[in-house]
Amino acid sequence: AGRQRRIHQAGSDLAGEGEIAPPPMFIVSGWVCRLRISATGRRQILGFLLPGDGVCLRGPAEHVSAFTVCALTTVETVDAAAFLKMAALPKTYPGIALAVEGAKLQEELFTANQIMRLGTQTRTERLANLLLELHWRQQQTGLADAHAFPMPLTRETLADALGMSASRINLELGWLRARNMLSVRYQRGEVLSRTAAERLAGFTAPEARFSAPPGSSSLSTAS
Repeated sequence: AGRQRRIHQAGSDLAGEGEIAPPPMFIVSGWVCRLRISATGRRQILGFLLPGDGVCLRGPAEHVSAFTVCALTTVETVDAAAFLKMAALPKTYPGIALAVEGAKLQEELFTANQIMRLGTQTRTERLANLLLELHWRQQQTGLADAHAFPMPLTRETLADALGMSASRINLELGWLRARNMLSVRYQRGEVLSRTAAERLAGFTAPEARFSAPPGSSSLSTAS
């Protein structure tokens, strides 16, 4: 009870790079990205935050935001301060403490995935890898089934995340669809052949340490 909910419009910033970090929050609905903008104005998306993920979960240790956190769609968040206070008492609230630590570990894992995509993979491989990761993450929160998943990211957003142009993203998506691996159409993704897509992308689903990140089902139904 009493959890503070906020609505963030698409294109608005939840946090600004170099600015005082906002209070910790969980994403109830909508998609968010972390990004930095170069001196020449080019955007580099560092990672995506989906429903159930946390923003600024390090509390006082994250006094200043290291990057901009931008809403890609309309986003609803809920205050996470009470959860973090409970997580600081693991003997009293072991489940919450484990869930918060698990969320932080997964954030590090997804950041590592992004570095590997940009540093070691071809354009086709990195796009397939990201799509498979987004599918897996949404499966963990019940937002995707074994094949289909929401995919509201524009070609331009994918380009900013993967170091390509929007036109190149279109070409790579066509290549993946023509080979019956992955498809993205009308804000919906589909895994057409998991074995072939995972082999191409070098993607291995991480072991789920808990059934759903904190704030997914419980926060979306809280009053």
